[in-house]
Amino acid sequence: MDETIQRQLRGQLPADVAQLKDRLEFLAAERAERARGQLSKRADDEANAFVKVLQEQRERILKTRTKHDSEFEQLAFGFLISNKAPQTGAGALAAVCRRCRQ
Repeated sequence: MDETIQRQLRGQLPADVAQLKDRLEFLAAERAERARGQLSKRADDEANAFVKVLQEQRERILKTRTKHDSEFEQLAFGFLISNKAPQTGAGALAAVCRRCRQ
């Protein structure tokens, strides 16, 4: 390559690099903004999924508790009937507890 051409190319090199640098910085900022948006959406999606899991667990726990409370009431009611105790509700529960302690 001719030395004159090499000098011209070297002389234009800083301008070419500056032009490329500006374009690269623009692309980097654009992609960073897109990545922030995608991460924000993903965080929202994961947070919503986590809340849904917690709500479903809460519902299962409440159903299980209701089932066990109902079974206990049936057992307590059967115990009270077999012992001819006329109490119901909180009084029945207290009577069962008193009998269990005896």
